[in-house]
Amino acid sequence: MAEEEKPDQLAKYNEASLVTGRLHENWLRSGLAIRGNDTFLLDTTLQIIWSDLLPPLLRKSYKQKMLNEKKEIMKELALANKMKVTIQEGFPTGTETESEIIKRTKIMRTLKEYHLWLRVLQDRLGMGSIYKDQDDDDFE
Repeated sequence: MAEEEKPDQLAKYNEASLVTGRLHENWLRSGLAIRGNDTFLLDTTLQIIWSDLLPPLLRKSYKQKMLNEKKEIMKELALANKMKVTIQEGFPTGTETESEIIKRTKIMRTLKEYHLWLRVLQDRLGMGSIYKDQDDDDFE
Protein backbone atom coordinates (compact mmCIF):
# COMPACT_ATOMS: atom_id res chain seq x y z
CA MET A 1 0.00 0.00 0.00
CA ALA A 2 1.32 3.44 -0.86
CA GLU A 3 2.48 5.65 1.96
CA GLU A 4 -0.13 8.25 2.94
CA GLU A 5 0.64 11.88 2.26
CA LYS A 6 1.20 14.00 5.34
CA PRO A 7 -0.07 17.58 5.62
CA ASP A 8 2.58 20.28 5.29
CA GLN A 9 1.19 22.19 8.25
CA LEU A 10 -0.20 21.29 11.63
CA ALA A 11 -3.45 22.82 12.82
CA LYS A 12 -3.26 25.13 15.82
CA TYR A 13 -6.05 23.08 17.40
CA ASN A 14 -7.53 19.74 16.50
CA GLU A 15 -11.01 19.90 14.98
CA ALA A 16 -11.39 16.13 14.96
CA SER A 17 -13.92 16.02 17.79
CA LEU A 18 -16.04 18.72 16.13
CA VAL A 19 -16.03 16.86 12.81
CA THR A 20 -16.88 13.61 14.60
CA GLY A 21 -19.84 15.30 16.29
CA ARG A 22 -21.09 16.79 13.02
CA LEU A 23 -20.75 13.47 11.25
CA HIS A 24 -22.62 11.69 14.04
CA GLU A 25 -25.50 14.18 13.92
CA ASN A 26 -25.70 13.99 10.14
CA TRP A 27 -25.64 10.17 10.11
CA LEU A 28 -28.56 10.25 12.55
CA ARG A 29 -30.36 12.79 10.34
CA SER A 30 -29.73 10.66 7.24
CA GLY A 31 -31.22 7.62 8.98
CA LEU A 32 -34.35 9.60 9.79
CA ALA A 33 -34.57 10.76 6.18
CA ILE A 34 -34.32 7.16 4.93
CA ARG A 35 -37.00 5.98 7.35
CA GLY A 36 -39.22 8.91 6.37
CA ASN A 37 -38.54 8.39 2.64
CA ASP A 38 -37.46 12.06 2.46
CA THR A 39 -35.20 12.25 -0.60
CA PHE A 40 -34.58 16.00 -0.28
CA LEU A 41 -33.42 15.78 3.36
CA LEU A 42 -31.32 12.69 2.61
CA ASP A 43 -29.61 14.30 -0.39
CA THR A 44 -28.89 17.50 1.54
CA THR A 45 -27.56 15.62 4.57
CA LEU A 46 -25.32 13.39 2.47
CA GLN A 47 -23.83 16.46 0.77
CA ILE A 48 -23.00 17.88 4.21
CA ILE A 49 -21.33 14.58 5.19
CA TRP A 50 -19.39 14.64 1.91
CA SER A 51 -18.11 18.14 2.70
CA ASP A 52 -16.66 16.83 5.99
CA LEU A 53 -15.05 13.80 4.34
CA LEU A 54 -13.61 15.54 1.28
CA PRO A 55 -10.68 17.44 2.88
CA PRO A 56 -9.06 14.35 4.43
CA LEU A 57 -9.74 12.36 1.24
CA LEU A 58 -7.83 14.90 -0.85
CA ARG A 59 -4.67 14.07 1.15
CA LYS A 60 -4.88 10.35 0.34
CA SER A 61 -3.15 8.51 -2.49
CA TYR A 62 -6.42 6.76 -3.46
CA LYS A 63 -8.38 10.02 -3.84
CA GLN A 64 -8.85 9.72 -7.62
CA LYS A 65 -10.37 6.24 -7.36
CA MET A 66 -12.84 7.44 -4.72
CA LEU A 67 -13.70 10.62 -6.67
CA ASN A 68 -14.40 8.49 -9.76
CA GLU A 69 -16.69 6.20 -7.74
CA LYS A 70 -18.59 9.22 -6.41
CA LYS A 71 -18.92 10.60 -9.94
CA GLU A 72 -20.60 7.35 -11.05
CA ILE A 73 -23.09 7.50 -8.18
CA MET A 74 -23.88 11.12 -9.04
CA LYS A 75 -24.48 10.12 -12.69
CA GLU A 76 -26.98 7.49 -11.52
CA LEU A 77 -28.71 10.08 -9.36
CA ALA A 78 -28.88 12.56 -12.25
CA LEU A 79 -30.42 9.88 -14.49
CA ALA A 80 -33.01 9.04 -11.84
CA ASN A 81 -33.90 12.73 -11.50
CA LYS A 82 -34.39 13.01 -15.29
CA MET A 83 -36.88 10.13 -15.47
CA LYS A 84 -40.03 11.25 -17.20
CA VAL A 85 -43.06 11.42 -14.96
CA THR A 86 -46.27 11.05 -16.91
CA ILE A 87 -49.83 11.51 -15.78
CA GLN A 88 -51.48 8.12 -15.54
CA GLU A 89 -55.18 7.57 -15.92
CA GLY A 90 -57.01 5.84 -13.12
CA PHE A 91 -55.20 7.48 -10.20
CA PRO A 92 -57.28 9.71 -7.97
CA THR A 93 -56.37 13.40 -7.92
CA GLY A 94 -53.85 14.27 -5.23
CA THR A 95 -52.03 10.94 -5.18
CA GLU A 96 -48.75 9.94 -6.75
CA THR A 97 -48.88 8.28 -10.11
CA GLU A 98 -47.14 4.97 -10.66
CA SER A 99 -44.35 6.67 -12.64
CA GLU A 100 -43.82 9.19 -9.81
CA ILE A 101 -43.50 6.33 -7.33
CA ILE A 102 -41.00 4.55 -9.61
CA LYS A 103 -38.94 7.75 -9.97
CA ARG A 104 -38.93 8.45 -6.21
CA THR A 105 -37.98 4.82 -5.52
CA LYS A 106 -35.04 4.98 -7.98
CA ILE A 107 -33.83 8.25 -6.44
CA MET A 108 -34.05 6.83 -2.91
CA ARG A 109 -32.27 3.63 -3.94
CA THR A 110 -29.42 5.67 -5.44
CA LEU A 111 -29.21 7.91 -2.38
CA LYS A 112 -29.01 4.81 -0.16
CA GLU A 113 -26.13 3.56 -2.33
CA TYR A 114 -24.43 6.95 -1.85
CA HIS A 115 -25.13 6.72 1.91
CA LEU A 116 -23.39 3.34 2.09
CA TRP A 117 -20.50 4.54 -0.06
CA LEU A 118 -19.94 7.52 2.28
CA ARG A 119 -19.95 5.16 5.30
CA VAL A 120 -17.26 3.02 3.67
CA LEU A 121 -15.25 6.14 2.80
CA GLN A 122 -15.50 7.40 6.38
CA ASP A 123 -14.16 4.07 7.67
CA ARG A 124 -11.40 4.02 5.07
CA LEU A 125 -10.34 7.52 6.14
CA GLY A 126 -10.10 6.31 9.74
CA MET A 127 -12.93 8.60 10.80
CA GLY A 128 -15.49 5.89 11.44
CA SER A 129 -15.38 2.51 13.06
CA ILE A 130 -12.18 1.24 14.58
CA TYR A 131 -11.56 -2.46 14.25
CA LYS A 132 -9.46 -4.34 16.74
CA ASP A 133 -6.74 -6.65 15.44
CA GLN A 134 -6.76 -10.13 16.87
CA ASP A 135 -3.08 -9.64 17.76
CA ASP A 136 -3.81 -6.53 19.89
CA ASP A 137 -3.97 -6.91 23.62
CA ASP A 138 -6.51 -5.02 25.74
CA PHE A 139 -3.94 -2.56 27.06
CA GLU A 140 -3.98 0.99 25.71
